[in-house]
Amino acid sequence: MPRRARLAIAVILAVAASMPAAHAVQHIDTSAFPASRMELIVIEVPGCFYCRVFRRNVLPAYESSPRAREVPMRMLDRKAATARGLAFSRPIDVIPTVVLFRDGKEAGRIAGYLPPKKLLRYINGLISLKR
Repeated sequence: MPRRARLAIAVILAVAASMPAAHAVQHIDTSAFPASRMELIVIEVPGCFYCRVFRRNVLPAYESSPRAREVPMRMLDRKAATARGLAFSRPIDVIPTVVLFRDGKEAGRIAGYLPPKKLLRYINGLISLKR
């Protein structure tokens, strides 16, 4: 996707994030990361169109994949993620963003919505990186 298109999407999502929520985002407890564990946290905001599409198309595809057993994926509201003090390497400025945590620290991220097959390839690439 061209850089300008991604920037335009980010601006639209930022504006949408500032609007009142049409529905509440589910908060999932991510308070503790066991040692040597990897986890994918998907940052979302209330009212985000692409977050709803992600939940509808991507989340079920990932949860049915063999990778989901070893690296679980959780959805988390951006405000809740900030309040919990998760160790992000830089601010979350594109929604949704998939963040890989390894041993409680960010090990990589995929910003923006991607179709299920493409996202699964990117996730496999992130997980295979040794940091």
